Amino acid sequence: MSGLYLNYCFCSLTDSDTDVFSIDYINHEQLSSLRKEYKDICFYRSGNVIYFWSLKSFDNVLAESLSTVKVNINPTEYPSVVSKMLENRIYDLFKTTEAYDLYYEKYSHNLVAKKKSPIYKDDALCVFQCAKISTYFFRQDDKIHFGFSVSSSLDYCFNWTKRDFANHNIDCGGLFENKSGTVAANTRALTRYKEARGLSHKLDKIKLDAENKAKQFSFTKKVISWLQKGLIGQLYGNIKITDCVNNYFPYDKVFENEIIAAPKKYYANDQVISALPSVALEKVGPYTAVSNDTVRTITLVASKEYEGTLNVFTKQLATKIKKMFRLDLKYECSWVEKESVQSFGEAILDLNAKNSDLVILVIKKVPVSSAAFDAIADYPFEQQSYQRLYDVYNEMRIQNTPLSEPGIVGYHAKAKTLYDSLRQRQKDYPQRLADGETLEALAEETWQLLCDNA
Repeated sequence: MSGLYLNYCFCSLTDSDTDVFSIDYINHEQLSSLRKEYKDICFYRSGNVIYFWSLKSFDNVLAESLSTVKVNINPTEYPSVVSKMLENRIYDLFKTTEAYDLYYEKYSHNLVAKKKSPIYKDDALCVFQCAKISTYFFRQDDKIHFGFSVSSSLDYCFNWTKRDFANHNIDCGGLFENKSGTVAANTRALTRYKEARGLSHKLDKIKLDAENKAKQFSFTKKVISWLQKGLIGQLYGNIKITDCVNNYFPYDKVFENEIIAAPKKYYANDQVISALPSVALEKVGPYTAVSNDTVRTITLVASKEYEGTLNVFTKQLATKIKKMFRLDLKYECSWVEKESVQSFGEAILDLNAKNSDLVILVIKKVPVSSAAFDAIADYPFEQQSYQRLYDVYNEMRIQNTPLSEPGIVGYHAKAKTLYDSLRQRQKDYPQRLADGETLEALAEETWQLLCDNA
């Protein structure tokens, strides 16, 4: 790609004054109640004040029934209010078409315009393309810039309930339902659905296509161009939008969509090798040496008890660096008496960094690899609880064999049935024991339940 595309459309506004109204903010319930009752009025909270204005006309009938204050605003002194007006204007533009459904994201409050026609649809799932619009303003010197950005995304929607999932032998444990009763299309639900119905390839391809940078650029540019044409004109009251500009760098030239070839990697004697850099470096060496000095100094900061281990590490590192970069290593060591943040800090401060090309800090690491389990008995744990924890890990490793999740059709449904049955019986077990049933009888009953659902 030649240049830099700014996903931000600058909107030039007249610095005119216009009137809105305000009331004191009391609590969230007050604000929610006002928004629910007066659909044609925009309520915008800023600190302890709620500003409001009509979305359809400039006669605020509500102002007569509330203890309001008329506020004279302009883009310079009230940029956040004006930015909200710009958002309303964009919302109204999308409403003029019948191609989109509009809503606000729950936490980010971005405006989302979702295309009504899905790009994929089956009996349970629909996938929609969305445009997310965010309005922003920022200050540069004494000037305030207003504008908006557009991004693309996908919206997945199920029309199945959890019962529908279970009826199709798809595990619905841990899935959430929307207010409408349908399953929320989160990552867990989508993964189970596409794997159970053999749709992984098709749905993954749709996702990859949507994430293609060229297609994202084409989509956002199209949406921005459409908004640019529609926004010119009156914003609210005396404030007008005079221009909308989408900038490109460098020099505002039109951004050309093109594929950049992978860069060539040159090694010693101008050789080009199609291999991993580590392999190519070992084979022919680096392109050129930085200087005639082929010795590099590495300082190790570590506890004295690791001296034996570090001897092995330093030899291996020196061999690798020699092979790849044709450099020789010289080591200097700075030993600390006690492993603590303070001790390491003091040791680093005492170093003359100018004499080292690299400083390596060696700290303690609890063994967790498979080969390290044999050394647990001799490891000096700081706390006994850590010792017990790794003893349990080691015991599990010795006595148990890990299994992958089975791919049996209906497995998750059976597991859920067993889980629900066990949870239900668990509630009754204390009372049944109190009534005289034996623990052995309850255990046998539970075992039989497991066998019946196997």
